[in-house]
Amino acid sequence: MTAPRAAFTTAMDTTIAEPRRKIAAQTGGSSDVGLPLGGLGTGGINFSKSGRFSRWTLNPQQVLYHHDVAAGFAVWHHQAGHKPAACLLQPDPGDGSFTTASWRDTQEKDDGENVYSALFPKAWHDFAGCSGPVRLSCESFSPMLPEDMAASTLPVAVFNWHLSNISDVAVSVALMFHFPNLIGAFRDKDRPYRRHGGCFNSLDYSETALAIVFDRLRTGPQCDMGEGQMAISVARAPGLTLTGRASFDANSDGRDWWPNFSRTGTVQNSEDWIADAGFLETESNRPAGALAAKCELAPGESRTISFALSWDLPVIRFGAGRRHARKYTEVWGTKGSSALALSEHALSHGQGWSRRIDDWHTTVLAELGDDPAFSGMMLNELYFLVDGQTAFTAATEAEAVPDEGHFGLIECPDYPYYNTLDLWIYASEPVLRFWPEAARLVMQDYVRSVPQHDSRLRRHMRSGNCFPLKRAGALPHDQGAPDEDPWFVNNGYAWQDSTQWKDLNAQFLIGLVRDAGFFGKDWLERQWEVARMACAHLNTFDRDGDGLIENDGFPDQTFDNIPMKGPGAYCGGLWIAALFAMAKAARELGDTAAARAYREQALAAREAFQTHLWTGTYYRLDRDGPFSDCLLTEQLFGAFLARRYGFGEVVADEHAILALKTLYRENFQKAGQGEGVITLANMSPTAVQAVRDDSHIAFQTSESIVGFNFSFAAQLEAWGLTRQAGEIRKSLYRNLYQRGMFARTPAAYDVSDMDNGLKFRASMNMRPLAVWYGAPWKPGCQ
Repeated sequence: MTAPRAAFTTAMDTTIAEPRRKIAAQTGGSSDVGLPLGGLGTGGINFSKSGRFSRWTLNPQQVLYHHDVAAGFAVWHHQAGHKPAACLLQPDPGDGSFTTASWRDTQEKDDGENVYSALFPKAWHDFAGCSGPVRLSCESFSPMLPEDMAASTLPVAVFNWHLSNISDVAVSVALMFHFPNLIGAFRDKDRPYRRHGGCFNSLDYSETALAIVFDRLRTGPQCDMGEGQMAISVARAPGLTLTGRASFDANSDGRDWWPNFSRTGTVQNSEDWIADAGFLETESNRPAGALAAKCELAPGESRTISFALSWDLPVIRFGAGRRHARKYTEVWGTKGSSALALSEHALSHGQGWSRRIDDWHTTVLAELGDDPAFSGMMLNELYFLVDGQTAFTAATEAEAVPDEGHFGLIECPDYPYYNTLDLWIYASEPVLRFWPEAARLVMQDYVRSVPQHDSRLRRHMRSGNCFPLKRAGALPHDQGAPDEDPWFVNNGYAWQDSTQWKDLNAQFLIGLVRDAGFFGKDWLERQWEVARMACAHLNTFDRDGDGLIENDGFPDQTFDNIPMKGPGAYCGGLWIAALFAMAKAARELGDTAAARAYREQALAAREAFQTHLWTGTYYRLDRDGPFSDCLLTEQLFGAFLARRYGFGEVVADEHAILALKTLYRENFQKAGQGEGVITLANMSPTAVQAVRDDSHIAFQTSESIVGFNFSFAAQLEAWGLTRQAGEIRKSLYRNLYQRGMFARTPAAYDVSDMDNGLKFRASMNMRPLAVWYGAPWKPGCQ
């Protein structure tokens, strides 16, 4: 078990440094991004490859790229007969933002190459070149632990620093954690400047730790968005000298405190002060704090120093003004005064969490192997569960009907909708697998939406026509936009009239029956009438009575720039899979008549599907539209899901294999040039003219859509084409992880001109969580 893990991850043991470098390749390119710190619904803080804190999602309405030089770590070392040296463990951004001139002028030159590697939720930094005789590594993580909701929703991070004296002379070494007061900085969608009026810091001493609490003046017990506390702390240990400075001005040159650290490896405390708001043209004092831990290392000696970061920002407020408490407050309270307790909790539990994460990795890699382009991407794509503007609200009994809380992942910052259903079907497996309670809440919210009707109108973004927000029986496209009122106002999307879409209801039914494998027969029985309503609504689109639904000639499915007309492979395959799912559910619930009826319709629909769409080598995109003969990558998606979840067989194996081989050859090797699977290939003259008439469709003819690539690779594997699946995954690993898209995976990238850089669209996208289709499916209760 240790061999595959050692080949893929990193621990503090320096004997696996070379395998660690194998992993570091996944973070190539110039982008300075790393794994986020944080838990489910806590908001994320990105600790980048270079050692910066560079991306923030503490406000769920925003992804903020902001490098605050006051946030980071520094190292100091001194050997007898040598001058002491100090170094900030983050690079000068080169934009003049290093106002702390004394930091820059007195620090040792950093001319080494740092190495970064990651396996979610852990990341490892090996710092070289500025630590002299000390080998310096940092293991950072938050406790995202499968099936441990209490730990996985904590707003904390642990930094285990490993120091080794690699010289033959004793060395004094110190680490410093410095951080600004950011309380109030994330109240609104703006950069966190000029938000520090009323902020103050305090130093806290305890038997187990030294900490700094970041707070702000308050007039009452209720917090708003971005209000509460943050804290940094360092664990006490024998032989460790701890010093702290509660307040220094992050906008100053640092001459009143940095020289002491650069000479002695310690920081001196000073008076605490409350920040003012400054002038319009002049920013005032901005409070930050620093903790230093100093020790002596004999030749060859090593030790670990643990720091923690916590943020108790208990309230989420969306655009319409509704306030929610975050999930962790069910245990830690909503007063926003628990940052110190959270920080000490992280220090006391950090080593245990670290071992449990290692055990999880060992289990996953023992099952899936240690290929960075396979199991590595599976684990690392889970970054999105923290950083996807994730919201996880606490249960409450304040309403007439108790509210269990809500869980939400954004489609992506460019398309800001929660739990977009046509992406959720691709992305939900790892949530269901590791944090099933969160997945259940998403499905419960969709169940509640089915009978709802909302006659208020949206205006179509393309045509200008209006359509109702929600139709009874039709599943919504999404559970709301963060600028509005998620979970209470559905369908934030208006690019197309999604109330007429043909894939959403089918995806809901497939997901519902799949999820029942985790939540049991009683849970399924409670959803049964809603499921039948959703199925009956979709059945109205079978206008010729052959059992198969038809598309309506506009983009009425997830490919929202591709019009489909008549029987279609994507929606038709999903419909057949949904019918098989309903038949399975009815059998389990003892409704034999319904089971027989659903199965008979599924068989009739399957025959119509084969008659209308099979060409002899692949399935047509549709029967009657301008793209009928084009090769659509996801033509077998419904068939794949039906097979994966044990519902039934939508197509014959020999037809599936022929189609998949055709798609691999035409959409990946030819149109995709081996760099990614193209959505549409084999363009007929009619299709070419349709693209000319509507430039939006061109997206689908040159783009490699990442989530569909992962899905297609899994489909290849499901029908035994393992080598081809591996080639596709390698292309994604090469073009995303090695070209700078690590931890910000886009919806799509363009393969037409890759020599001039990677052109991509909609970074930090939900659908790439479909990478987990590559793992064997294991129903939770079967």
